[in-house]
Amino acid sequence: MVKLKRGLFRLWIVVSLVWVAGWVGYIRATCVTIVYREYCRTGLFGEWLSPLPFTLWNYANIAAVAVGVPVAILVLGVGLLWAGDGFASDD
Repeated sequence: MVKLKRGLFRLWIVVSLVWVAGWVGYIRATCVTIVYREYCRTGLFGEWLSPLPFTLWNYANIAAVAVGVPVAILVLGVGLLWAGDGFASDD
């Protein structure tokens, strides 16, 4: 069981790094320049945020999605493994 948990954790790390890289790529790919101002699509549902330069709040929104999704998946996975351990026999 320890090898399974270790393997799942390593898989989560790899998938999280791919997610963050993809999220950064998505942010850069959706930026458009309109009348000398750059607008970027920065939400999960495609909402547009203020033109660059971004404020601290804009960066926090991007970071929350980039880090929040992998953390939520980690918490869900740990919870599922914890629940699964409750069904294991004591042998």
